Amino acid sequence: MSDIRNAVITSAMRYLNEYLKVSQAAGRARIERFVSQRAPRYRPILKRMDETKLTIPPEISDKDLDLLLHKQLAELENDILSEGQEVMNFGKSESPDRYKARLSSYLEKVDDIKKSQSGRLCFPSKSGSQYFGKSDSTWTRWEIHQRRAGP
Repeated sequence: MSDIRNAVITSAMRYLNEYLKVSQAAGRARIERFVSQRAPRYRPILKRMDETKLTIPPEISDKDLDLLLHKQLAELENDILSEGQEVMNFGKSESPDRYKARLSSYLEKVDDIKKSQSGRLCFPSKSGSQYFGKSDSTWTRWEIHQRRAGP
């Protein structure tokens, strides 16, 4: 199914290339703006997300964009979990240098995921701040922890 999808996307992009460039650039700028202003936790993993799935309309809402990026993050986490199982197996015909390169690549991906997850803890959500009636600058770490932990 994904092979068919990729073939159709490639063919359509070739045919509509001129028209899509402007829209893709605007969509990419929208993602960059959203990540830098509202959701910095996605910054470390943007480079690892599938570009074809990040082709968005520039007028997409913040909610829909956050959902899209979160879905891509979940897919990336699943891929890394699967890859982690494979990394544990040193192939009989695999050279130590090849294994080292494979392990290094895997650890770089894991590090990006960890950075993304730590970003969730460092930046309280705007909606949470608005809900509790405080600006982001007045939150203490203890308050953020207590609000997330609940009663």
